[in-house]
Amino acid sequence: LQRLGDKSLSSKFYVQRKSILSCILHAHKVLLYRTYSEEDITMSVVKTFLGSFIYLTTHHTFNSSKVNEEPLQIPDFELYELLQVQRSRLVRWLNNCRQGTLDDIMQTTLLVSSSSTGGLKP
Repeated sequence: LQRLGDKSLSSKFYVQRKSILSCILHAHKVLLYRTYSEEDITMSVVKTFLGSFIYLTTHHTFNSSKVNEEPLQIPDFELYELLQVQRSRLVRWLNNCRQGTLDDIMQTTLLVSSSSTGGLKP
């Protein structure tokens, strides 16, 4: 019975570790779009950006002062600033999409953001 408990703790540790690593990777993916202009935005960019940012907001504790919380290696304010800069561009791009395209983008975003290990493939 104790071996099962140890195995369960070990599994939780690995899932938590993968989640932390996924947060770091998603933060860096979001940062890649820092300089994108409205003309550079494509469906693939929107899927990747939204999926990664929503993954971060659901799996990472921002502005955490916990000692055991592992940092993203990117300051939180940089991610928030990036979102503010890109948000209006994304909204304008999404406003020009048909419902089927929006559904596809939201489906991909949901799959990435609800994965426990990040679903890094857009």
